[in-house]
Amino acid sequence: QGTDCVMLSGETAKGKWPVECVKMMAEICRTAEAALDYNTEYQRLSTASFGAKSNKVQDAVSASVVKTAMDTNASLLMALTQSGATARAIAKLKPQQRCIAITPSDSTARKLCLSRGVYPRTVGSMIGSDQILSHNVSKLVEEGTIKEGDIVVCSHGDSHSSPGSTSVLKV
Repeated sequence: QGTDCVMLSGETAKGKWPVECVKMMAEICRTAEAALDYNTEYQRLSTASFGAKSNKVQDAVSASVVKTAMDTNASLLMALTQSGATARAIAKLKPQQRCIAITPSDSTARKLCLSRGVYPRTVGSMIGSDQILSHNVSKLVEEGTIKEGDIVVCSHGDSHSSPGSTSVLKV
C-alpha cells in the first residue's frame, strides 16, 4: 500500500509486552515484504510517479536506477544526495535492493531513516562523487554488506548541478 514505516501506538509500546509487540510487527513486515512482486510493483509505481508536481528528470533517473538494478540483478543501490530527494525518489518505487544514501547532512540522514529500504551514511563533503562511491563500495565490501564483484547501481547529480538535479546513473 506504499507504506514506508510502521509505528506502535503509545498504548502498545508501553504495555506489558513491548519487545514482543515489536518482534511481531517486524515479522509481519518481513512477511509482507516477502509477498511483494517487485516487477509488478515497479511497473505500477513507475507509471504513477510521474505526476504534475514531480521532478521529471529525477523521477526518470530514479526509475532507471531501479529498472537497471532489476535487469542486472544488482545487490545494492546507492544515491549521493544533499536533500534526500534522490533516495526518496528511488525508495518510492519499492526496489527489492536496499539503497545506501550518502549525504553530508545529519538532518537529511535522520529523515531518510523513515524511507523504506534506505540506509543513510554521512560524509564530510560531496566533492568527488566517483571517489565517494568507490570508497563507500569498498567499505560495504569490508563490512560484508556486499561481496567483491557484486553489481551496485548508483545515482547522483553531475558536478555542476544544484541539489535536486539528479542526472547520473552508474553501474
